[in-house]
Order: sequence, then C-alpha cells, then structure tokens
Amino acid sequence: MRYKNNALGFTLVETMFASVVGVMILGMVMILYVGVNNSMARGVALAEINSDVRLAMDRIVRDVRWSTQLETTRLIDGTLYVTGDNVLILKIPAIDTGGDTIANTYDYVVYTPDASDPERLRKIVDPDAASSRVSSDQVIAKNINSFSLSSSGTALSNVPLLSTVTAVEIAVSADKTLLQVNTIIESLESEAAIRNN
Repeated sequence: MRYKNNALGFTLVETMFASVVGVMILGMVMILYVGVNNSMARGVALAEINSDVRLAMDRIVRDVRWSTQLETTRLIDGTLYVTGDNVLILKIPAIDTGGDTIANTYDYVVYTPDASDPERLRKIVDPDAASSRVSSDQVIAKNINSFSLSSSGTALSNVPLLSTVTAVEIAVSADKTLLQVNTIIESLESEAAIRNN
C-alpha cells in the first residue's frame, strides 16, 4: 500500500513570500492614504485662505466704492485710527431704513489689522446716530500676512492730502502652514475708485 500525502498548507517559503507581498501592499496603501490625507488638508487650507482673502477684498472694494473720501483720522470707542499703509478709514454716506442716503450725514468704516493678533483683519463700522447702519467691530479675515494700501503707486501714508485720493489700490495676502512644513500663500490685488464724490 502506498501512502499518499494530502497535507494541505503552505511551506515556509510560500509563507514568507506571502508575508513580504502583504507588507508591500500594506505599505503602498499607507503611502496612498498619507498622500490623500495631505492633499485634502492642503485643499481645505487653500479654500480657507482663499475665502478669507476674497471676502476681505470684496468688502473693502465695495465700501471704497460707496465712500465719498478717505479720512485721515477717526476716534472710535477711545481708539484713534489713522489712515496709512495698512489702515483705511472711509467716509460713507449714511443711509435711512429704506436704504436711501441721508444728505450731509456720514458713517465711518475702518479696516485695520487686529491690535492683539495682526494676522486678523478687522472691519469697524462707526455709524451716525441718524443712520440705519449698525455699529460693529468684526474680524473679516484670518491668516493675513500682508495688508497694504496705496493710491497711484504711492503708499497712503505718503499721500499729502487724502481728500484728493480718487482710487485705492488694495493688496491682501494670507498664508497657512501645514504640518510645520508646507506653507500655502494666497494673494489678491485690486483697485477701487471712490465713486460718490
């Protein structure tokens, strides 16, 4: 009688080969996972700073276009703001509850870096008592690394008479660092004309 070996199983070589292939597949999956995760984090960060820069720029441009002129200084709640290279004070016609302008009555809007955190850009509204605008002080953008203002290529702090300025050039840049390695930067420039002269 012949003995037939029907033992089912893997040899040591087959087991080692399968283990090596399994580890390689697992390594490729981990590399793919880390790559996708980093790509998603980068996309989210880019969307965040892009949103911040665009929102800030849209608000500033809209308010410049509504304004009658730039103001040199404005005292609001005990803080003196001075228009310069990174502070903008706008004189805007006040509006009634119907949205119509009130003759010879003005609200003031200030765009300035936050005093306690210069990476945040603030919008401060100081309305006239007759205006329907609401007094506010809000952060409109975060992660700002640069906010600069000029007119005809001259920094606003060097313009001799701000009341003669007819257009404002605005440059806003934001950045965000991912995993202490990659930095994403978004910059936007625009020019807005003062239209309510």
